[in-house]
Amino acid sequence: MGIEIRPATLSDEEGALYLLEQLFEPPGGVPPDYTRQRSSASFRWAVEQPNADILLAFDGNEAVGLTSVYADIQSLGFGPKCWLQDMVVDNERRSEGMASS
Repeated sequence: MGIEIRPATLSDEEGALYLLEQLFEPPGGVPPDYTRQRSSASFRWAVEQPNADILLAFDGNEAVGLTSVYADIQSLGFGPKCWLQDMVVDNERRSEGMASS
């Protein structure tokens, strides 16, 4: 398996939203106020912001994993901090060791 992890670009939106929506499958659930339009706007915002990013894992041309990262605060004791959110691996690719990439 040759997994490449790279920052998402605007052209990756469809694959990223497909992966993101897998987070809502059982045992999870769709947030009451979720819309694909809002998710699209949030994706574009994160891709364009200097303190946020969407990281995608690719196997060839196929997006098979996603996480979002957001720089948040400057800790006095530990320096810059960031949040890791929305981690998902495609349902069809789980249990293949992708997270070790």
